[in-house]
Amino acid sequence: MVVHASSTTGADADAFVAKHTGGILKPPFLPERAGVLASELVSHDIEVQGCGWREASCDIVLSGLGWISVTGSGSCRVRVIAPAGVMVVQRDPLMPFEARDSMGRSTGGKIIKNSKKKAAKAKKTRGSLGK
Repeated sequence: MVVHASSTTGADADAFVAKHTGGILKPPFLPERAGVLASELVSHDIEVQGCGWREASCDIVLSGLGWISVTGSGSCRVRVIAPAGVMVVQRDPLMPFEARDSMGRSTGGKIIKNSKKKAAKAKKTRGSLGK
């Protein structure tokens, strides 16, 4: 599953979808299929209250597809658009501390991945603190 993080509003989102359908937005693989599938998509708005940058505040689950852990500080609204019949729910995070080592950070339009070297160093430091 590929996650595209961006700050969008109505017209911006529509233009983004029109431009990238069949490219970075898949399915559909063909732009002509977008109209057919659009009628089968359901939008879900989820309110999230962040508990800091070092711990995931919640998971957003897409039934049968996977989940996304949300990490951050303050409140935000996350919009998930999924095919009809795919249950979208919010739950307590399964792995609340995983994000600080393995994931990237969002700059508002781009997700920057942490380097493997930096993640290994952080994990080693945490391990030595527990001894």
